[in-house]
Amino acid sequence: MIARLALAAAMFALPAAAMAQSADKRPCITPDQNEAVTAYVMPSLATEMARKCAPSLGQRSYLVTNAQRLSQKWQAGAERAWPTARGVVSKLAGIPLAPGSGGDGFAKMVLAPALAGKIAFEMDVQACAVTDRLLQQLEPLPANNLASVLATLLEVGSANQSQIPYRICRGQAD
Repeated sequence: MIARLALAAAMFALPAAAMAQSADKRPCITPDQNEAVTAYVMPSLATEMARKCAPSLGQRSYLVTNAQRLSQKWQAGAERAWPTARGVVSKLAGIPLAPGSGGDGFAKMVLAPALAGKIAFEMDVQACAVTDRLLQQLEPLPANNLASVLATLLEVGSANQSQIPYRICRGQAD
């Protein structure tokens, strides 16, 4: 079971080219599932983006200065989102994750940092600057509203971004 979870974490961390598939073949998840995955990843994403972007943004940038605080602020939302995010992870990786099992705990601990690391790794200097500015403007939103905004942006982008391992479908999920 642990080996399969490690494989699932690796799946999220693969380079974009290795993940590319035609949009028709990617599994479909609902907007609510997309929002849950987004909320689940947000705390890890704050710290990983700050680490990646610090050299280009500088230590005084909004992102770098506030990453730890934001991660802590968003953690409660990530905890609430995990049951739905777990279902998406289980579906995409083909691994049953029973609530409270060892595999569930391992997946919860490993997958957010793996996915956040992949996202941050692919950010360039321009993406860091835009993220810093956007986060400063949106951070006053409650965590669930910010997750909803980010998930909506991901929904729009997923239609044309084959490196995203799923599509967001308004109807029934696959």
